[in-house]
Amino acid sequence: MRNKNITSFEDFKRMNEGIQSDLKKYIKKNKDELESLADEDKWDDIYNQLYTEFEIEPGSSKAKELKQTFDFIF
Repeated sequence: MRNKNITSFEDFKRMNEGIQSDLKKYIKKNKDELESLADEDKWDDIYNQLYTEFEIEPGSSKAKELKQTFDFIF
């Protein structure tokens, strides 16, 4: 049986804002490298660095959320 965690909209919004804030800091810190990789279309390298930095398993739902949020911000 699958255990579902029920999260209120406010809690979800707060978690999402936390991810965005952390990603913005990461992007600012690594801007030159990220822009260089993006210019070379090395998006897989960028995403793998994100997964490593944020200790997220590639292919997981958290990885998908992180990737989408990164794409939105960057």
